[in-house]
Amino acid sequence: MSIKRMHKAYASTRMGQIHYTSIGQGPALIMLCQSARSSAMFTNLATELANDFSCYAIDYPGSGASDPLPEDATFEDIALCMVDFLDDKGIDKTHVYGIHTGNKIGAALAAYSPKRIHKAVLAGQSHSLVADNERRLYTVGKARQKLLNATDERESTLLHWVDIFNEINKFWWDEHLVRNLTDTHLRNWAQQRVADEILSANSMPALYRANFAFDLNAAFSRISVPTLIIEIQTPSEDHHIGRQGPTLLKLIPDSKLQTIEEKDFHGITLEHRHQDVATILRQFLNEQAI
Repeated sequence: MSIKRMHKAYASTRMGQIHYTSIGQGPALIMLCQSARSSAMFTNLATELANDFSCYAIDYPGSGASDPLPEDATFEDIALCMVDFLDDKGIDKTHVYGIHTGNKIGAALAAYSPKRIHKAVLAGQSHSLVADNERRLYTVGKARQKLLNATDERESTLLHWVDIFNEINKFWWDEHLVRNLTDTHLRNWAQQRVADEILSANSMPALYRANFAFDLNAAFSRISVPTLIIEIQTPSEDHHIGRQGPTLLKLIPDSKLQTIEEKDFHGITLEHRHQDVATILRQFLNEQAI
């Protein structure tokens, strides 16, 4: 019985070395993770899709094992970095799947380099799909609002240090994990989350700044490639933020909407639903234009 394994490698870009993992055969599909995560979050999804696509799960600059994110980088710069990745791998056109922060980078890539994209899939909880920058800022939590509003380097560094600790603590001492410490899968997942947090720590402030300087509304409006919006709905966000999918359908000309319901949690990645996501991606990406 053959076991499919992810291949690990690097590509050269204008922002230095980009680490990625790949698996599969067929049309190219690049996968862009949420902030403070790495390509490891796509291992199960990419393996599930390996018979349909050549999957490339990417650590964009400042995440995972890639080089740090430059202090003045923009999401448009990171999107161009992804174009460099495609050039380095000899890929003319690709599909793109991005979740949370990855959906902004995917939107920038589809908006400003449409000749390199077949189809785009942009996923995230409702707060992550708010197109208006100012409104989106107030959906990310008080800790990161304080970090973005810090008045000097010492305050910024302290707030960021506390934020990192809180995130690590949340996963290392997760109540469900502690009750089931003999579960190897749960332990490995928690360890990977903590490792991702640490590896991305130094680049997170620059990534936050790039995120909230990015005109997502303008990028959505410029996307001309077929696009699927996957909105992850939770009861709390339905109440406090509202569903964003209908608004995005009006902003993105050739777009469709898929909704996924989840329990309340901030930062849902759909890793536990990789089979469901794979089915959604296959259906949309293989769908023929009429």
